[in-house]
Amino acid sequence: MPSIIAFVLVPAVSFLTYSLLRMLYNITLHPLVKFPGPKLAAATRLYESYYELYLGGQYGDQIPALHSRYDPIVRISPSEVHILDPTFFDELFNFNPELDKQIQVNDNLQQTPGFELHRQRRKAFDPYFSRASILRLEALIASLVDKMCTRVEELKGQDTPFSMSTMYRCLTTDIISEYCFSQPFDLLDDPQGNEKHMDAFLGVFRFSS
Repeated sequence: MPSIIAFVLVPAVSFLTYSLLRMLYNITLHPLVKFPGPKLAAATRLYESYYELYLGGQYGDQIPALHSRYDPIVRISPSEVHILDPTFFDELFNFNPELDKQIQVNDNLQQTPGFELHRQRRKAFDPYFSRASILRLEALIASLVDKMCTRVEELKGQDTPFSMSTMYRCLTTDIISEYCFSQPFDLLDDPQGNEKHMDAFLGVFRFSS
């Protein structure tokens, strides 16, 4: 029995000790310690998790309040700052491509941690986003914009209000799906019926961002 208790307690105590030391490091020695913000947000992601999980994805709405309370540049998690300062643009976007992301990020096309691997992956996609390729999309974009304008004309005489943000999202989704999959989602065929679809789609992005 003592050996079983030790088997359970030793990992638990080790994990707790590591977590506490990590939190202490985050608020005392971390490279982002100079930026203001809630201490709990700097120490652990529990602060963010409370708004995202318990309150249902509300952390984005909380960030402006943090700027009002602290600074145009505020620390919102142990490894992230949020910037609301146009004078910081040149320093933030220093156009140095040879930067590696933090090791904790997911290894995918958008968030490839290493610069060299990211360059290889990006190179494979370069032909699809060249100027010539984008110009070839002009006719597709024009036709879908015309389609959107037709839908707006159809809705103009109705008494029910409709969100133009949803209309534009349907437009961009149809353009992207046609270009990426050669098969548009055709959301513009019924923008009103697809409003809930777009809300759910955006909810996934808010949860994963």
